Amino acid sequence: MSALSERAARGAGFPPAQAALFGRAVVMHMAHGGPEDALLEALATPKDSPILRLPLVLDDLMRILSQMPEGGALTLLGRDTRLALAYARLAPVTLSLDIATRADGTHSLVFAPGDTPADPPPAGLDPSADLVRALSKLASKTYVPASVGGRHGAGAGNIDND
Repeated sequence: MSALSERAARGAGFPPAQAALFGRAVVMHMAHGGPEDALLEALATPKDSPILRLPLVLDDLMRILSQMPEGGALTLLGRDTRLALAYARLAPVTLSLDIATRADGTHSLVFAPGDTPADPPPAGLDPSADLVRALSKLASKTYVPASVGGRHGAGAGNIDND
């Protein structure tokens, strides 16, 4: 699922580093019951997407947590909260994560240093056929079309077969 999601992000026009992180975040998102529509929504807008913003938030989170007093917390507001939990679970530190609905109807996500070890990634996921089809369609944009000319030079050269 991670590799397919990464290729789908590349097919949608996202840079390689952000696409790779998105692939890993998809696994965490789905493993914790995140809605599939949030993934497709993020892929639909390459110019204004949490796929571009959340890696920056993760970097900021790591920098801030290293300077935070014990018991401190960082709150993320806004529309990126749907995928932010998945990205936060990729952090190389143990975090306490909490999502709350504010009085104005928006959501906030609170990150704080935690002491509970993170869940290991699941052995398998069960994505819907619609999600796999949508990701596969985007991923197919990264494939090179088959052609006779494209086959020339493929494989090892004579010097490589010693």
